[in-house]
Amino acid sequence: MKKKFTLKIYTENNIKMLNTISSIFTRKNINIESMVTSEIIEEDIIGYTIVVYENKNVVKKLLNKLEKQVKIIKVDIEENKEIEVY
Repeated sequence: MKKKFTLKIYTENNIKMLNTISSIFTRKNINIESMVTSEIIEEDIIGYTIVVYENKNVVKKLLNKLEKQVKIIKVDIEENKEIEVY
């Protein structure tokens, strides 16, 4: 069952990193619902906050592929809960 996941990925800041990350999503046929990037200046690290709507196994496989192709410093995964409106 597909759920919404927020991935917070921290990598070294280099010129090709955004293209590399987005191409991995494309090859895995995963649609990016939203993406925000922000630079952490002190450590020359960039953070990506990416929201996807996918099942948990696909997200785990995606992260394994990312770790093989990109030097990842840290990854946080948050499974978003649906908000019920009454």
